[in-house]
Amino acid sequence: MAKEEKQIEEKKEIKENKNPRQQKMEEITLIRILGKDVRGDKKLSVGLTQIRGISWAFSNAICN
Repeated sequence: MAKEEKQIEEKKEIKENKNPRQQKMEEITLIRILGKDVRGDKKLSVGLTQIRGISWAFSNAICN
């Protein structure tokens, strides 16, 4: 019986971890550049294009 109870508890923990609200609450690193918040998990070239006035071509030139 103890094994069955452990299995039931493990299944409950798995179900609790699949809660979508908990998944959305993950920590996201933000980098602030020129008054603009850029997500830290994006590539540098993509993050730079989020800043006003920086196109993808200029972003690529900066990275190269």
